[in-house]
Amino acid sequence: MTIPDDELIEAITSSLLMYPPVPGLTEAIGVPGLQGRATKLSHPLANLVGGARLSERDADAAIAKVKSRFASEKRAFGWVTAPSDTPKDLERRLAAADLHPIAHLAGMAAPVGLSIPANDSIRVREVTPGEAGGETEMMGRAYGMPADIADLFNRLLSPADRLELRRVHPRFEDRASRRRSDTP
Repeated sequence: MTIPDDELIEAITSSLLMYPPVPGLTEAIGVPGLQGRATKLSHPLANLVGGARLSERDADAAIAKVKSRFASEKRAFGWVTAPSDTPKDLERRLAAADLHPIAHLAGMAAPVGLSIPANDSIRVREVTPGEAGGETEMMGRAYGMPADIADLFNRLLSPADRLELRRVHPRFEDRASRRRSDTP
């Protein structure tokens, strides 16, 4: 079964905005018709806006409100766009507000039935929140972001075990029995 490109793009872009507010760490952007977060850090991934469901009438004011908020705090922010955003001319409106693309996301999807042979030299196991905190430098390198931004995401994930963190590295031993489905 092939997943349509627009559904894959929506899944990728919405996952960037999935983190709920964590008191003292992040807060919701607070602009009706937008999803997003604000932090004390100055980075386009730390302060991210998207998921626009704006009307033609309200779009320019919402863009100005977001831009003004981060400019007044002297913080960088990112705005991720997707084909499902409204209004349909959002990218033009962002450009008119002097907000221009700095990066493009690319992704790949494998067929659901793809069989990938196990590699016995690789172990996969859960990483505890305490261990994740010690891996921020590696995560930063892996995702092309500064360590303080990787630390932000570790802290967003760990308070309530919102997601399972996984670490793949040959030197780690499994604590539980290894399952073939966990091996890339």
